[in-house]
Amino acid sequence: MRFKRCFVVSSLVVAAWLLVGCADSDDPAKFADTAKNGQDPHARFKAVNRITDQALLADVAKNAQDATVRILAVERVTDSAVLADVAVNDLEIGVCIRAIGRLAAKGEQALIAEVAKTTDRPGVWRWAMVTPALTDPALFADIAKNDSFTPKGIFALDRLHDLDAQALYADVAQNAMDPRIRQVAVEWIGNPRRHYEAVFADIAKTEDDESALRVALDQVRDSALLADVATNAKAPYARQSAGHKLAGLVSPEK
Repeated sequence: MRFKRCFVVSSLVVAAWLLVGCADSDDPAKFADTAKNGQDPHARFKAVNRITDQALLADVAKNAQDATVRILAVERVTDSAVLADVAVNDLEIGVCIRAIGRLAAKGEQALIAEVAKTTDRPGVWRWAMVTPALTDPALFADIAKNDSFTPKGIFALDRLHDLDAQALYADVAQNAMDPRIRQVAVEWIGNPRRHYEAVFADIAKTEDDESALRVALDQVRDSALLADVATNAKAPYARQSAGHKLAGLVSPEK
């Protein structure tokens, strides 16, 4: 009889433990915590795929340690503002690109343009600008008007040409914040892309930021312009990089 009672009590304890375990396993907050901080990658992936709450998905998309988990969360986030925030602030370029792709799928042109305006990382703003979903010329004109004399502003002007919207050069020429952007817009009215490389060479001579310098120099192939940058650029990195690129252009074939 005593054995039977012990068996019944033990069975109840086990049943209670199982119920608590099942309740815990279905706790969305625990899924989110595992997705963000779990040590086992398979557990992280399984956990993020079980989350349905949008607030928790947004939290994981922004804060998970694993970039792959953040991407999985981004794929299921529906809030466009969250996607834009991830595109601007995530440290992994792949996560940013996926967030931009989700915005493109949702037709969020204004938010994609805002990402391009806000971020300073060339890999992000260039991806945002060339996204096929971004087709409104006024958004590119707005980027050019509000950017300083950097590769981003010039790329925005060049996209106006791609979209056959050169008429907006006049708007940029009149209203751009930076006088050098206004000057380029004036030069390109009726003659798009004139002195395209020279504009980037001028940026390379005056820019301090290394990532912006790399983007600018990537557009310069004319040997005279490269020699000018190699001689007169303010930043040592620009002078050195232009010199190396020039040497590659003028070196005799073996």
